[in-house]
Amino acid sequence: MKRMAAVLLFLLLAATPNLRAATQQEAETYYIRGVGYQDLEDYRQAIANYTKAIRINPKYALAYYGRGVARGESDDPSGAIADLTQAIELDPTMAKAYVNRAVAFIQRGDLDVAEADLSQLIRLQPTQAEARYLRGDVRRRRGNMEGAIADYTNALELDSYLGKAYRGRAKARARLGDFDGAADDYAQQIALRYEVAKAHAERAEIHEARGDVTAAMVDYTAAIEADRTSADPYRRRAALRRDAGDLTGSVEDETAVTVLDPSSPDAYARRATLYSQEGEFTRSVADYTDALRRSSPKTPSQSAALYQSRAVAKEQLGDRAGAVADYGHAVALDSSLRQAFANRANLREQQGETADAIADYTQAIRLDPAPIDAYRRRASLRMKSGDPAGTIADCTAWIARESKRGDAHQLRGMAYLQRLQREQALADFKQAAALGSEEVQASVRPLIDQLTAQLAAAKTVRPPSRVAPPATRPAPPTRPMVTPQRPLAQSDDQ
Repeated sequence: MKRMAAVLLFLLLAATPNLRAATQQEAETYYIRGVGYQDLEDYRQAIANYTKAIRINPKYALAYYGRGVARGESDDPSGAIADLTQAIELDPTMAKAYVNRAVAFIQRGDLDVAEADLSQLIRLQPTQAEARYLRGDVRRRRGNMEGAIADYTNALELDSYLGKAYRGRAKARARLGDFDGAADDYAQQIALRYEVAKAHAERAEIHEARGDVTAAMVDYTAAIEADRTSADPYRRRAALRRDAGDLTGSVEDETAVTVLDPSSPDAYARRATLYSQEGEFTRSVADYTDALRRSSPKTPSQSAALYQSRAVAKEQLGDRAGAVADYGHAVALDSSLRQAFANRANLREQQGETADAIADYTQAIRLDPAPIDAYRRRASLRMKSGDPAGTIADCTAWIARESKRGDAHQLRGMAYLQRLQREQALADFKQAAALGSEEVQASVRPLIDQLTAQLAAAKTVRPPSRVAPPATRPAPPTRPMVTPQRPLAQSDDQ
């Protein structure tokens, strides 16, 4: 029995190396499958096969590396960092693990740790251009433009065909105000045919910053020709065309933006504004409506601005009721829109809704007491509604902001007259005659003459009649007078 057990133990020990070899071979098979699935961008299957390889061989550094990269591609930077860290612990010389872990840290926003990883990689492989380019990108994002430029330059010294390093250095130079250097780098990027559309678009922004609108227009056009699927160059060229007075060209570009980015309300809103400038208010209303359909409830102020703009367009079409309704939507979403209150007040005034108009002018004044128009209009409405005191207050505010207005003095004079304050009324009418138009002067002169006569007549008072003395002198007071014990001291002033 003992002999049989010894034989079995011997056979088992003899077979162990073969079993280990078979197990490692199986782990490598799963690893290779993982690489294949990763090449096919089937990251779920890749991760599953890498995981099987790791279960068989927990010290399989390449399997951890592969799974880390696959997790990074699956938008799991934290999982990627964990796997790549394990790969580095198992093989501290694995340069590519540092690169990919740095990328995962960048994805997660941990730029300081990413820079540390890339610095370690550069120590391991000082001639690797990619590492210097990536560290340049990290430094630029952290605000270290000089350090970024140094890294991009080193990367280009190692690989002069690295187009993305030219692009990164151009961005850093632009941030430092070196527009000439940035433009030169974009030219090198374009010559290498690396992301040509982006190079033209970003160089166009450089031209804009330098005030060279013509060159910017040329570059935006080149960007559009290189890539007609990007909305941003159309959007930027539309703005340049609008500012240059080319409203038709701007409309064409904004139309392209609505096709390329149909869910965004901004292009519809901008095109609506262009249509209004061209006097095409029906199209403007339609575009504002499309913008409102696409606006988010999370941005009520944006929706409020769209309602206000659509109300203005509706006014131009004579749709007063629709405009009043839109102004109502606007102020309901954003009660700080002074102009919406003022515009609605004006419409309500035209429609004879005096009380509502006064309320809206009051709200407009509360939001911004500086403009005079709301005081002027509210003063007139208060006068019509029998509120001379309110009229006087509004005219006084109006005059305080615009002192040489004869019509303000005329209106305040009428309010004083209603309150029978003739002297104040006369003073205001005289000011109106001195400052006002010929029409105002003709209107107040008869009032000045009339009030002057009335006040003069009021000052002509008959003297009081003489009162006869009483027949007998009144009896002296019964209370005796008290004589002071000593005379009062004489004052120095006496």
